[in-house]
Amino acid sequence: MKECNRCLITTAIPGIRIDNECEFCKIHDKLELESWTFNLDGFISKLKRAKNKYHCLIGISGGLDSSFMLEYTVRTLKLNPLVIHFDNGWNTEIADRNMLTLVNALNVDFIRYHINRNLYNEVCKSLLLAGVPDADITNDMVMAELMVRTARQYNIEYIFNGHDFRHEGSSPLAWTYMDARYVKSVYKRWIGKELKDFPMIGFWQQMFQRTKQFRLLYYVDYNPGKEKSRLIATYGWEDYGEKHSENIYTWFIGAYLLPVKFGIDKRITYLSARIRSGEISKKEGLRIISTPVIYDGDTFIMKRFNLSWLTVMNAPIDDHYSYKTYHSMFIKYRWIMWVLMKLSVVPYLFYKKYCSN
Repeated sequence: MKECNRCLITTAIPGIRIDNECEFCKIHDKLELESWTFNLDGFISKLKRAKNKYHCLIGISGGLDSSFMLEYTVRTLKLNPLVIHFDNGWNTEIADRNMLTLVNALNVDFIRYHINRNLYNEVCKSLLLAGVPDADITNDMVMAELMVRTARQYNIEYIFNGHDFRHEGSSPLAWTYMDARYVKSVYKRWIGKELKDFPMIGFWQQMFQRTKQFRLLYYVDYNPGKEKSRLIATYGWEDYGEKHSENIYTWFIGAYLLPVKFGIDKRITYLSARIRSGEISKKEGLRIISTPVIYDGDTFIMKRFNLSWLTVMNAPIDDHYSYKTYHSMFIKYRWIMWVLMKLSVVPYLFYKKYCSN
């Protein structure tokens, strides 16, 4: 096993190649350089000149990153966003309160989307039965479609994305893979029927959409600990605990299923990002990662799927390569994806992750 000289990434993760540094460290350095040369003031001025009621679209979860991004967009940048949330039925009460607290305090227009929850949970159930580590991708797949659809409906050019490469990083492909064809393939095999009337963006839809992605947190001074305290003091925003635990199901996947069944500790991704950013040392990251992940959630989660813990935990481990996906098409048409990346339609990290051999 070989480990990166800078962060916690090692070749124990399938598909990872390391010389002295891992690919994620090189991506980090590229994004850091671009963040310093990007003209944020000019970009914001351009948005304000657009003849539209809404300057951008923002999706929120009740978590810290999206909460900060929304507040910064309104209070600091003086933009008027349209705000949406996909309620998949797994929100904690704290997440719901955080969203409504900020929406009301900032006086922004807010749309809460709902879809067929039984169908949503059935899709999640198929991924659990498949024994793949991608069991939490359903929310992101639906949210991506809803955001593009809403942006098109309200003629909004830019979607503000809350990803933060300095504190969140990017998961290796072996740990998280997602595309609509993959989800449909898993669903058909394990549920035994075609997945219909379920909002996800297909390959050609992604190729020809015009909505642009903008990752605001790349270009602002964002200190999660400091901003959490400020949101609490200013708005009565509430701390929900560990990363992604504002959603009950996502918390279960990240804090229990992945480390216990798959040996995947996503803290490696988050801590590595913080190490690259100089926020903590590699020694401190290794100390934190040596402590076990703590999950104290309720077992009622499996009851919603009509599954037993043993069925899920004993299902043979598999991965996305056993199913139909768009991966080969992403690689085949990587030159188109490169153009879309340059046009800000797809993020740079998406291009690097999905369009490389």
